[in-house]
Amino acid sequence: RTIRRIVDIAPGKGFLWLSLIYGFPVLLQIAQSLSLALYFSWPVILITALIFALFIGMLGITITAGLLTWVGKWIGGEGSFTQVRDAVAWSNLPTIVTGIAWIAWIFLFKGSLFYEGFLHTGFMGMEKTLIMSLATLQFAASVWSFILLLITLSEVQCFSVWKALLNIILPFVLIVIAMWALMWVVWWIRGFV
Repeated sequence: RTIRRIVDIAPGKGFLWLSLIYGFPVLLQIAQSLSLALYFSWPVILITALIFALFIGMLGITITAGLLTWVGKWIGGEGSFTQVRDAVAWSNLPTIVTGIAWIAWIFLFKGSLFYEGFLHTGFMGMEKTLIMSLATLQFAASVWSFILLLITLSEVQCFSVWKALLNIILPFVLIVIAMWALMWVVWWIRGFV
């Protein structure tokens, strides 16, 4: 009922805030994966993530909504791009928990957090308990977000939840196939060079 009210009465409501909430932990995860602490201090990483979070969040939500709308039409989806974008954006609301967990981690571990092998460090005692607690919260938020995506997508596409799941899976399958095909073409071209 909530997503139906949003798409019927106030399409786009909260899109900017939801993009910011989504983009912030994505950028921090990228910073960790790339070990950016080798090149930048943690305050620089944090401020940069805050500055670019809105743009990255908008981009991620928009691309995801575009793919889901496009593929959804193949299987009988009735949602417009704006409706699907709202469904994707609002399903990311639990990501606020992930953002708060990242802020807690930054407060506790500062720059050491932004190394790729951070989670493989041999933590003990209270540090290990804190890391496991925050990781569990992040996992729960991710599951909650995925369930919300299934429900909101089901509503705006006029699908069953199972068909909404198919709508989510198909774009990823297509991306994997496209990447495989691209790698095969590159391999084939290199064979002639």
